[in-house]
Amino acid sequence: MSKVPGRGKVQVQIDGLIVCYYDEDRKIYQIGAVPESSHTFSVVYEIIGESHTTRTEVTSHDGGRFWRLEVEGTEPNATRYFSPSPPNRLKPPESSGSPEALDARWVIDFESVRDLPAHLRPMPLDPGVLDPIIDIMNGTVYCSSLTEPCKRVLNGGTSVPFGVANDEMSVELDAQPGESIRLMNLDTGDVIFRIPIGEESVTISLLNLPDESDSSEHSHFEMYYDAVFSDVPPEKRYSFVLSRAAAERTDAEHPHDPHHHNAAPFRRSRPGRGAPTPLCGSGDLGSHGGGLS
Repeated sequence: MSKVPGRGKVQVQIDGLIVCYYDEDRKIYQIGAVPESSHTFSVVYEIIGESHTTRTEVTSHDGGRFWRLEVEGTEPNATRYFSPSPPNRLKPPESSGSPEALDARWVIDFESVRDLPAHLRPMPLDPGVLDPIIDIMNGTVYCSSLTEPCKRVLNGGTSVPFGVANDEMSVELDAQPGESIRLMNLDTGDVIFRIPIGEESVTISLLNLPDESDSSEHSHFEMYYDAVFSDVPPEKRYSFVLSRAAAERTDAEHPHDPHHHNAAPFRRSRPGRGAPTPLCGSGDLGSHGGGLS
């Protein structure tokens, strides 16, 4: 078993409407932001010291779709963390910090017969739409949080149990003091940021999340179809609803949120993020896809 991730000094958090693909041949983890009018793509990085934290946000990426995030001077070596026990969506681990909970295979696979059996294989990704596409060259991909249990619905029909899925994915970068983390726009040659690694911890967040004004009452998963999988016919499209037990639990935890009970799966609330929101996590193109570009 490989080293269990999650405690390293440099973490990259991936959250929101994002399509992912692991290129096993090149050892690169690709992510692409889904263009959706109610969502905003942003990059935030925090340098966390013992007595202070600095936070910087990058919101504009005009002039180039293709980016690269890397430990400078290091060959591509991205990998995925697999625990000894494959994930069972209907029987999730009790501890969120257990090796099983961190398994990268919790991510919803757009091309998986198990996850979404009616989907086309390969999924017809609309060309030239994802923006930006970021090649993450190094690190260990893992699932950093899980949703509540949910049910899967095909084309507005009967719901069937699905279980839990990824809420947020992360990549742990094995960067040492004296090295630097660089995010670069490959189209323009501009360095978006360069972070020298010292004794502080670094968190980089790649986000494509709903705007504060968004009040949609349905699962955000449905937005993938019109935005990047437009050739998938309606009879092969899925949505998600919260399981009854999870709905009752979130009703009790968030009695003043008028929208949460109709949308699922839900993330467990995290500091600074407020109440759980509709499924707005990344999905993976699995082994059938040919990359994002």
